[in-house]
Amino acid sequence: MTKKLKIEKGGGVLRHSPVSQPKEEYPEAGPPTKDSVEAIKKTEVVLANAYFASNMVGDFSKIEEYKKLTLLQNTPQIFIKSRVVGKIKVPYIPHEYAEKCLNFVFNFQVSSEILEHEMKDIVVGGKNTVESMAVVKFTLGVGENKIVRTVVSGHRSYANPATTRADALKSAISKAWTVVARTFGIGSNLVEAERKAYAKAACDAGVIDGEVSPAQSPTQSPTKKVQTPIKKVPSWKK
Repeated sequence: MTKKLKIEKGGGVLRHSPVSQPKEEYPEAGPPTKDSVEAIKKTEVVLANAYFASNMVGDFSKIEEYKKLTLLQNTPQIFIKSRVVGKIKVPYIPHEYAEKCLNFVFNFQVSSEILEHEMKDIVVGGKNTVESMAVVKFTLGVGENKIVRTVVSGHRSYANPATTRADALKSAISKAWTVVARTFGIGSNLVEAERKAYAKAACDAGVIDGEVSPAQSPTQSPTKKVQTPIKKVPSWKK
């Protein structure tokens, strides 16, 4: 049975399970025993809980990468946020969570490089908007196990006296962390809920396959609304 993270909430803050921080003791090399396997599994979950819930950093290299990735395929509800598209709430994982996941998997051996970026002024819905795009190369891990992945991300920032054009670009770069995390399956349990939410938002806007329906304008309501419930997102075992 796959071990799952246990996140507890109490006193207004997140807390990890009431288990003492694991000692830096791991089974010695040699034929695995029942006790050594259980010790590794326990360490795997305790270290993850301590880091994600209480920001307690450990040596995550003691756990194989595939075990850590398996643990992160399902995102706990407490880390899931939502944005409003039209009138529909679309679930997503914030870039801060994506960064923590990648640091956990690759033991903080993660770096990024901005290869290209572009910013342009456009008008969306009568509002002045800055549209930003960034191409970011990520290097994850070191040595022969190093992985390099390049992703494209974007962001639209509406006129706001509290932000600048640079903030729009910064948001596009931050989103790149979420994009690259998804290439490892992190947050993959949200894919179906996202697809249905975007489809519902497009239907409400009268958009079919990226094109505006001839019978409707983007400001009109569609002739037929499709009630598609968002799939309930599972959480780590409590």
